[in-house]
Amino acid sequence: MDLSKLPKLSETPKPPENEPPKQSPNLSYDRANVDAVDAGAAAMLWVSLVLGVLCMAIGRNSASYLIAKIRGQ
Repeated sequence: MDLSKLPKLSETPKPPENEPPKQSPNLSYDRANVDAVDAGAAAMLWVSLVLGVLCMAIGRNSASYLIAKIRGQ
């Protein structure tokens, strides 16, 4: 199939060639932005604790099962 014979669907204009490159935004952080991050620290701590305890419980049972299986019990 020849792609050159398909109709052109986009009418997007080409960007001007003489336009200067755009400046990147200023990435400096002030104290107000950093304070907003601390708002969810307590929730993140609780989720981490719950997942940690869950993983420890599953891991302990899995290790006990494998040891018993190897010993033939």
